[in-house]
Amino acid sequence: MSEAPGVTAPSPNAHRFELVGPLGDLEFPELCPACGAKAVGAVDIRKVFLNTDGEDPRHVLAEVRVPFCANCITLHQQEMLQRPRVPAYRFPKILDLLLVSIWGAMGIFFLYVTIGVMSKGAAMQAWILGYIGIACLVFWIIGIRGAARVPWYERVPAQTSVTSAFDFGDEKTELLEKSRRSYSIRNADFGERFAALNADMHPSRKRRGGRWKIIVVLIILLAILAAAIIWPNVGIS
Repeated sequence: MSEAPGVTAPSPNAHRFELVGPLGDLEFPELCPACGAKAVGAVDIRKVFLNTDGEDPRHVLAEVRVPFCANCITLHQQEMLQRPRVPAYRFPKILDLLLVSIWGAMGIFFLYVTIGVMSKGAAMQAWILGYIGIACLVFWIIGIRGAARVPWYERVPAQTSVTSAFDFGDEKTELLEKSRRSYSIRNADFGERFAALNADMHPSRKRRGGRWKIIVVLIILLAILAAAIIWPNVGIS
């Protein structure tokens, strides 16, 4: 995966390390990662990553609630208020607009035919054509709304100067290993205590025998499968 654009870069002097496991398993010290003061509240930090591992790239949201001090929370809220609001809708792309407009054209066509059929006295056929025309117009309105709607991942705000004090990367997965994630902490005291609280999630501890246990289980399963295939053939011969 790669990180979506619009995310504030962490400080070059930040403390960086990797931990194994999901964001929900993290433990935090009662300190502010931005300034090191005592934390009195928390802020939800959301980041969007682009998953390009599969055939169809998709955006993934990662979210974690991090403690901050009162001053930093106030500064974060002020920065968020100063930012322009991301609109929920925008003018759709020309190609999307043309494709969706097919429904509108079909709806107008069926309603036009309905008027001609009704003038000839064919009420039942006129009602059927009218319903089809109205349905096409409804699909057209739904399609226009979907084409004009801003994708959810573009509405996720970028980090502020406060929340970038606790930065994290996307998940990294390897064969037969749990996912890992890199972290970047601005404040040294917070970084040291955060690393100590989550020492059990350090990659060096998680790798102790974890991969070998999986390998042993796979070997046993392959041995059982091979025995199930060979022994019946031996009995037949």
